Amino acid sequence: MPPPAPPGATPSSPTRHGQPPSPSAGSGSPNGPPARRCPKGAGTFLATTLATTLATDPETVTRIGGNYLAATLLGVATGQYGRSSDLTAAIAKASDTRAQVLTLVLVLAGYDNYLSREDWRTVRQSPRRYLTYLASLGYSLSDVERRACGEEVLPT
Repeated sequence: MPPPAPPGATPSSPTRHGQPPSPSAGSGSPNGPPARRCPKGAGTFLATTLATTLATDPETVTRIGGNYLAATLLGVATGQYGRSSDLTAAIAKASDTRAQVLTLVLVLAGYDNYLSREDWRTVRQSPRRYLTYLASLGYSLSDVERRACGEEVLPT
């Protein structure tokens, strides 16, 4: 069982049932080998995030809860309050290629942490960009996630 979230942190997306964002199979997971490279499309996704999301809604990927989630997913100490110094140390020691993977994990964790019930009711660009990217990696969007992307919900 993961350690309790720090004060102010919010739980991961309610529709994902606790499944962490994964930039590629086994990457960053304490239960699998670390990813060696980012998946195809990661550079474009990260550049778009920097050019749009950070300019218009920086809290999407900078909240402490996202940092905490990224540290948890990567299997490094989360710390009691604030940002993980062990995560910062892991980035400082990483090769350029590994640092790109760590950046992707940080951004995806930030997006995941930022999701709220309101995202399922109103289409917003940040959640749409995040969920569309996950779908491009093979993640099957739920009905509510498709709705958050502005897509039609499949009939049951």
